[in-house]
Amino acid sequence: MQEKDPGIEGLIDFLSIVGRLKRLPRTGWVEAGIKEPESVADHSFRTAVLAMIPADLEGLDSDKVMRMALLHDLAEVETGDLTPDQKSERGGAYASEERRASGRVLSPLPKALSAA
Repeated sequence: MQEKDPGIEGLIDFLSIVGRLKRLPRTGWVEAGIKEPESVADHSFRTAVLAMIPADLEGLDSDKVMRMALLHDLAEVETGDLTPDQKSERGGAYASEERRASGRVLSPLPKALSAA
């Protein structure tokens, strides 16, 4: 039996990690008592679509803008979806925690992708 390419394994691991965002409800909606709140994945999808439209209208690099929108919440797989108040309570520690979490989430990807 042939071994799987570690690059493919990494992609599968990454997609599995990202898939967890589908089951992570948005904290602000939960705290507001919203029944069946949107997930972080729901939010990320809408953010990417919302980012694409003005980027296209303004002649910006919509691929880059959508990439930024899709990546902006990936760390929440590890940090959880924190409200702005919760992030402020953690102060500067949250920013470094988020950077480390982003690095871990992206780490299964090939270096050329995880550094992008």
